[in-house]
Formats: sequence, structure tokens, C-alpha cells
Amino acid sequence: MEPLTAGDRLVLGDAVIALGVGFSTRCDVEELAGLAAGVLRQALGEGRTPSAGVIATLERKRDGGLLEPVAVRLGLKPLYLSPEGLAPFQEGMELSGSAAAAAGVGSVAEASALAAAGPGARLVVAKTTSSLASCAAARILDPEDPNRIKEPESP
Repeated sequence: MEPLTAGDRLVLGDAVIALGVGFSTRCDVEELAGLAAGVLRQALGEGRTPSAGVIATLERKRDGGLLEPVAVRLGLKPLYLSPEGLAPFQEGMELSGSAAAAAGVGSVAEASALAAAGPGARLVVAKTTSSLASCAAARILDPEDPNRIKEPESP
């Protein structure tokens, strides 16, 4: 599954969710996937799956290779965002000094979820943490908005 970029188009349906995650380099697939699956269940309700969705984090995590296997396991598209892309979503978030020092932004999970979901989205699951990761979920409120992250159209 190829990662999305901020300019891609994603065809959205009724249950569209954007997960945002932040994680340590010591985090493994099992821990991140378990945390993200729990947040996804909370956001959608037990037994429901999203018709489309993304799991987003900072672009500096791309080389770690952790996000793609988690995305595949959850049926979501991976998305990498710049610290500048997360900057507008810092206000009102629980800020972490360690995240700010390492990543340049104090909120990674919540800001990634909101940035990936797009304008007008809202958090539906606040930041939830495990020992080495954090995850939040935002709901994409207007799937017809052309400014949203969209799935690439088939050639």
C-alpha cells in the first residue's frame, strides 16, 4: 500500500476516520497496531469498519517502516505530514515537551488526526497512549469537500 501525500485524493464514504499516531523509535508493530485498533473501535463502535480512512504521522517516521504494516493491518492508508502541516493544529491540544523537542511540535497524534481529516474535522477520540505510542481519531465531517485528502484516481 503506497502512502498518501497531502495532495492525493481519497474517495470517502459514510464512516471516514483519520487516525493520528505518534510513536517512539522503540515502538513495534504489535504495540502500535493494538493501540490504533482500540482507538478505531472506539471511534466507530465495535464491529464496524471504516469505508475509508487514513493513519497519519510525521514524515520523519517514514524511514522507520512502522506505519505501513499497521495501515495494512487496519485497512487504512498511511499518510506522512510535515511539522509545518501540524502547526495549525497545536492550539488546545495536550502538548508534550518530549515531542516538541524531538519533532518540533508538541502534539503529534491529535494534530496528525485533525490535519489528515481536513478542515472542519473534529476529534472523536482524544489522545490515548500506550507505553511507546499515542493515537487519536478525528472524523471527517464533509466527505464531498474537494480540499480533503483524496485517493489517487485510477489512470
